[in-house]
Amino acid sequence: MLVGGRTDPDFRIRAINTVLFREGEYGYDKSDMMGVKPENTTLWGLLSRRKGNCASLPLLWFAVAERLNYPVFAVSAPEHFFLRYDDGKFRQNIEATSGGGSPSDERIIHELEVPEAAIKSGSMMRSLSKRQFLLELISNAAAMEQRARNLGTAEALLTAVVEEDSRNLGAHYNLALLFSARAALATSFKANSPTLEKALLARQEALAAAAMSHAKIATSLGATAPMTEAYWLKVSRVAGTEAGGVKNPPKPFDLATLLQPGGKPIMVNMTAQFSAPPLDDQKLASKVFTGMRSSSRESVLRAAIPRRT
Repeated sequence: MLVGGRTDPDFRIRAINTVLFREGEYGYDKSDMMGVKPENTTLWGLLSRRKGNCASLPLLWFAVAERLNYPVFAVSAPEHFFLRYDDGKFRQNIEATSGGGSPSDERIIHELEVPEAAIKSGSMMRSLSKRQFLLELISNAAAMEQRARNLGTAEALLTAVVEEDSRNLGAHYNLALLFSARAALATSFKANSPTLEKALLARQEALAAAAMSHAKIATSLGATAPMTEAYWLKVSRVAGTEAGGVKNPPKPFDLATLLQPGGKPIMVNMTAQFSAPPLDDQKLASKVFTGMRSSSRESVLRAAIPRRT
């Protein structure tokens, strides 16, 4: 084995980087900057193609480190995951999307425009436990379902995540979008009686209130504006993509502005449909783990807009 009995943290990190990125030739798929290709977000896609993104590459690195019993943790940033080796004495970040580079916290905060509110709340830049990392992955799987308009399944997954980790910003963010979509969908039904009309209005108001509630939580946790096409081109010195650039501090962002454009009631320009109802615990677990094993599903490790964590 390359490491042998050595316990030097820096050597351990370099050894994994050598095996994965030099010998294994795993790397970032620069042709998919917005992460729309499911094969780039899944572990099986990465292993078969040797190309991935900031979800699959850190996951592979993490899996190897865990097998070796190294103190490595996943860390969330805006639209991004990286890793951190921390044994209490030695602490170093690991950027799996750029060959295992070691940017400082300060550099990541500056170049990825991490809001101060996200740092204070712990929704970003904290070292995640294995359980918290798994919840982030489930949240990403839910966003894939949401993107496919499987709103029932997405809601069940996201609700389970926030119940386990109230600081999961991505789950609150996507629940706000999801309930907003359902509120908009509810307006498409026509009542044929005063009683039904009253019930429909109450339903719309309840869904809108739920959307605003999660939007407020996401905002308080440090939500950021949706990613644009040029996002990674500007911050590529961290992600290892294109030419780098200097970025200004992030502007304050209120997620409710996406739900109330122009200060008007919730209106979402999307067509949504329910392909699956909320699942009970047994069916939910079966769906999650089946999705992780089957390469035919697009339900693991990715959440664009709907929000990637």
